Amino acid sequence: MEVQTAVYPIAEYLAMLDRDDVTVNRDYQRMKGIWPIAARSFLVETVLKNFPIPKLSLHHRTDPATLAPHRQVVDGQQRTYALRDFLDNKFRLSNRIDTEEWRGKKFRDLSDADKRRFLNYGLNFDLLVGAETDEVREVFRRMNTFTVALNYEEQRNAAFDGKFKWFIRELAQDYTDPFLNAGVFKNSGLIRMADAKLLTEIAHAYFYGIKTTNSRSLDMVYSQHDAEFDEESELDKRMRAALDYALSWEIFYEGPLFKPYQFYSFVLACMHVAGRIPALKSQIKLNPSAKRKADSVVEENLGKLDSALIADEEEESVPKRLASFIEASDTKTNTREQRMTRVRWFCKALTTSL
Repeated sequence: MEVQTAVYPIAEYLAMLDRDDVTVNRDYQRMKGIWPIAARSFLVETVLKNFPIPKLSLHHRTDPATLAPHRQVVDGQQRTYALRDFLDNKFRLSNRIDTEEWRGKKFRDLSDADKRRFLNYGLNFDLLVGAETDEVREVFRRMNTFTVALNYEEQRNAAFDGKFKWFIRELAQDYTDPFLNAGVFKNSGLIRMADAKLLTEIAHAYFYGIKTTNSRSLDMVYSQHDAEFDEESELDKRMRAALDYALSWEIFYEGPLFKPYQFYSFVLACMHVAGRIPALKSQIKLNPSAKRKADSVVEENLGKLDSALIADEEEESVPKRLASFIEASDTKTNTREQRMTRVRWFCKALTTSL
């Protein structure tokens, strides 16, 4: 077996498919039709943006009698069908993709420049030349051996493809730079989807109350809001308003208040104070008349919490009245009780004078 690399423009590759110069080997591929429109649309938008997509793999064989080459798709069936179906005008691009000018369009609706961009996009291939079937299988076994294992959030992103997944993805994308600037995450965390996990945790508390969560409970948020997500508009509005307000405090950027577990609590407190979250009413009780104080008061309160956290990190004395907040920020930071304690303190910081 010899492994060669090749680049074919989409137009040439799909023409090869139409001529049966390339066929799909379903012994290696899943059944056609697994990808929903949202995933297909995301792939096409990626192509139109000229961003890279993963390589496809072809098993290249030459007929000894006719010397005619033939190639079988052994990895890339879903990408192949998505690209072909878009060219054949079988689906429209989602109204949720990033680029407004392409939303809701079929291939025929694109500008001539965009059509050329799509057709001329170079697909990268590994050609498995002269390989036997058992060698093809061994190639993929070895590829999987050296692949970094997906974390739970990456597995979740791969397993679900409904409305909630795309809601979280859009939210995470919009707040990438603000999260980086504030020090909530570093690039390494964003690459492994730590931001999506944080936003999912906040949504989980919105729906079910503050709890100790695990991969199964976060999967539940996706599965229960996969096909139908009636609360999307309301949750989107509330989360964005709370995120914008929390991230407006540049004075505390890159400090202890913007560690992910603190930020989770701060955003939930902002949401609850702005309009009581039904699932939190029994856990975080607020006076019906309580509302957010002036920025000067909130800044002073957050400054006290920030200073206490810094003092604790430096093993200096901390005001006794803030002891429960410090304790809830020290260990087991993502358990139900610790989370509830921190949210209560942030609610106090937003509505009273500490």
